[in-house]
Amino acid sequence: MINNGIAETSIVENKKKRSMGKFIIGTALVLIIIALGFLFFTGKAFMFIADGYSKAHKFPESVLYYEKAASLGNSKAQTRLGMLYELGAGVDVDIEKTLKFYTEAANKGDAEAQNRLGDIYDGYEGYPVDYKKAFQLFSKAADRNYPDAIMNLGWMYLNGYSVDLDYNKAKELFEQAAKKGSAAAYCQLGDMYLEGRGVQIDLKKYREYYSEAIKIYEKQVSDGDVEAEINLSNIYLGGNGVDIDNAKAKGYFDELMKMGIPAGYKGLAFYNYQGRGGNVDLQKAVELYTAAADKGDSEAQYSMANVLFDGKGIEKDINKAIDFYKKAADNYNVLACKKLAAIYLKGEGVVKDSTLAEKYEKQVVDFYTRSAEQGNADSMYQLGIFYGTKENLLYDSKKSAEYYKKYTEQCNMQIQKGSVEAINKMAVIYDKGLGTTADIQKAVVYYKQAADKGHYIASKNLAYKYTDAGSKFYNPTLGFKLMKYAAECGNADAMNRFGVLNYKGEGTESNTAEFIKWISKATDASDANALYNLGQAYYYGVGVEKDVIKSSNLLERAANFGNKDAEKLYSDMKNKGEI
Repeated sequence: MINNGIAETSIVENKKKRSMGKFIIGTALVLIIIALGFLFFTGKAFMFIADGYSKAHKFPESVLYYEKAASLGNSKAQTRLGMLYELGAGVDVDIEKTLKFYTEAANKGDAEAQNRLGDIYDGYEGYPVDYKKAFQLFSKAADRNYPDAIMNLGWMYLNGYSVDLDYNKAKELFEQAAKKGSAAAYCQLGDMYLEGRGVQIDLKKYREYYSEAIKIYEKQVSDGDVEAEINLSNIYLGGNGVDIDNAKAKGYFDELMKMGIPAGYKGLAFYNYQGRGGNVDLQKAVELYTAAADKGDSEAQYSMANVLFDGKGIEKDINKAIDFYKKAADNYNVLACKKLAAIYLKGEGVVKDSTLAEKYEKQVVDFYTRSAEQGNADSMYQLGIFYGTKENLLYDSKKSAEYYKKYTEQCNMQIQKGSVEAINKMAVIYDKGLGTTADIQKAVVYYKQAADKGHYIASKNLAYKYTDAGSKFYNPTLGFKLMKYAAECGNADAMNRFGVLNYKGEGTESNTAEFIKWISKATDASDANALYNLGQAYYYGVGVEKDVIKSSNLLERAANFGNKDAEKLYSDMKNKGEI
């Protein structure tokens, strides 16, 4: 009986254990199903898949899964979709869809979406500005410690958009954002020290801040960040805080193109059109501009239109050019609107149409007026030019004077706040007679004030006055010194002019080696005059060994930028059978 009892007890206990095991397994399965259901219901599972594709730069696949997650209300997915439509990654560029997704995510409190939406209202590629709305969005994201939003708040204070202009506040916010890892904030700090906006100009700090930005961008690129790659390509192409490096810029453009990003196609098109690699390839440029334009990039659409309209090196096609201008105009490209207005007004390749011309002129005016009324000084300047152009249907000398006056008032206010950049702008006002009688004496006084504070553009402008033999301000020795400074700051025009001063021996002894050195640097930035000068040097063998092929490549590039002297010499070489 005892044995039987023991046996019976063991059987009962084993049954209980099996029953408990089934309960635990069943519960676990239920919990797993609930967890999986939660993940799919909230879109997190789709997000996981989408993020994997995105990191691998498989953007068409990532779009599909972000859309699934976004349809379930996932704010991160909505933000990512907005970004992909903004960049044209896996989809065509679509600003309206970008706005839709950013707005949906921003309304849910997503800081990144709030910052990106603010960027749109801050004037994204011609989109109608609303600085008040942008400031509110940046503030919300900054409250969540989003670094680039803090940087963007600094940008608002730097320019006085929706707030009183405050350089100290701008600098403070840029520094906060930089400490939190914002590469763009380091760039803004660098630019403050380059332009002297609220700080003393310091070229060393300018370069140091850009160096920090580059380090962050490079780290982001290694993590698969597409926008960081775009930013680096532009830094090296423009020589911002570093020497121009066309090879590095091309490397980034190549990578972007492999991913199908319009910025890559557009960048390579620009590279080939300008001959940044040494040779112009207009057919390749057209092919690449077309690819980026077809993906909805408004800048590429505008550039493609210009190439077709000018017909330099390719067959001129005004009808196709107009189609591209219209596409760009529909995508808020104000330059395309200006061009269309001029085409229909003058009847360039089309029947004159004053109605269409006026339509596009009004779009230009509406764009600039909207931002000018919100304190944008550059838009005030543009309206002064536009209303002051007699050929325009909307020509209005009174309005032109009013906007130039507002622009001048803005410059004076910026000077009072500590902007060296604005001192140079005041010099230009008197130099060109913008809304006032031209007064070269006053212009020189302002140029000198800015140049004495280290402003490189003012230094260059003043150097031109000092090296003009027909000017009462002629002082070649001082002009040479100022032009050298501007050249060393990286200004391509100054590099070319400084090279020429060395060649002619103005303000110094003639130095052909320095001539070649500086005009060569300027050609890296595709300066048309430098390209012509170096082309001549290779043609005649001045300072370099004579090389007709190199000469023809340089002259062709210069001619594409409208240099008539280069165009003539290039044509003469062809007629002589030299090329």
